Amino acid sequence: MRNSEKIKPESSRLISLVSAALILLIVSFGFGMHSGHSHNSVYDLILSLKKTLELTYRHVMNVRDEILFSDVDANEPAITTIFPDRLNAGLILLAGMDAKSRNTIRVVTRDGTLVHDWQPDWFEIWGDRGAFPDSRWIGSQPGSFVHGIEMLPSGDIVFNFEHLSTVRMDPCGEVVWKLENLGHHSVHLAEDGMLWVPAETYYEQEPTGQRNHEAPLRSWTLQKISPAGEILETLDVIDILEMNDLHGLLFLSSLENDETVVSGDTLHLNDIDIFPAALQSEIFSPGDIMFSLRNINTVIVIDAETHQVKFRATGQFLRQHDPDFAPGDRISLFDNRTMLPARGQAWTASRILELDTRSGEATVISDIDGDAAFSTAIMGTHQRLENGNILVVSAREGRILEILRDGSLAWEFQHRVDEGRNGLVTIGTLLPPEMDEAFFAGLAAACD
Repeated sequence: MRNSEKIKPESSRLISLVSAALILLIVSFGFGMHSGHSHNSVYDLILSLKKTLELTYRHVMNVRDEILFSDVDANEPAITTIFPDRLNAGLILLAGMDAKSRNTIRVVTRDGTLVHDWQPDWFEIWGDRGAFPDSRWIGSQPGSFVHGIEMLPSGDIVFNFEHLSTVRMDPCGEVVWKLENLGHHSVHLAEDGMLWVPAETYYEQEPTGQRNHEAPLRSWTLQKISPAGEILETLDVIDILEMNDLHGLLFLSSLENDETVVSGDTLHLNDIDIFPAALQSEIFSPGDIMFSLRNINTVIVIDAETHQVKFRATGQFLRQHDPDFAPGDRISLFDNRTMLPARGQAWTASRILELDTRSGEATVISDIDGDAAFSTAIMGTHQRLENGNILVVSAREGRILEILRDGSLAWEFQHRVDEGRNGLVTIGTLLPPEMDEAFFAGLAAACD
């Protein structure tokens, strides 16, 4: 059964939204010729209502429709192991959906055996709306899905409820702290023990200090958080682009001839990575900050102190996610290549791309045609493993793949929630060797 068939309690809300959209279009048409050129108060009100409605409608539809589940052949095995002796040993930490549209975070073995799990419930953790924007609020499961997660050495996890909150939870499922920071997409644990999380300042009214931006505006920020949950630093992406004279990137979504005013989700920050001291580089220094801006197909690295741009790549990838620093002044990333299929053709496959930051050369390091092919229009992560393999999460397909250096498939895990259906997988990470089954058995015993 498709997820859309299971959300009847939400159907009246969606119908109301569609009806409101139609009414708004009729009103807009009636006033448009009269007020369009003068930009009077009626025209501005219509634009504001239209933008707010679009954001609300997209959010409800996205969470409630095809994102959470995908149909698969019921005869396909949930787990396929092709080269068992070539896998990088270790347990897998994954976050995704269960069969009842609830968030689940699990530690599993390669054969799918459950080792440890958490069931973070938005409604149990927050209980009410808090200070979150009304347009983000959804009153039934999952509330918001988990997107971005890191496991701390203690066995605690830090994760985001997408576009709403960053939470730290202990191995027993108890909340250590929670933030109303509109955290989203990723959590990065730097080598100094600090956490970096994409966050947001949301302007429902006219934004202040953001030139040529109108409300509603999602102003993305880079947030540094201590393990104790204290927000230590917040860097505004718009300010970073402004100070580096990159106005051309700020206003790519503008379509008017005479002005460059933009609003809404103009940039879509979706990842942060910090350059580690263990990597040698001719370009980067320990602590340099890399971030990904999906809606303008751009990856940027800035100096941690001055915030000056050290590297920028634009357009060699399409709606990318999860850029990571790699040896040899290289950056690897998940290139979604979100392109609708031509008539009679399949979706364009996603791929893992590697950029040489000195030459600008881009190299595909995954197989996009064979058994290791994967495709997800949104989300997606990759992890370079110690043995040279790559762990790939194809989020919308509900698949985790380990790919060999030659691009071929070594192992595949499908997050099967019931017969013929995979659940969304937002994160899949290979845990370090010390986090083995004995480690989690000890954590569980302490909880008991």
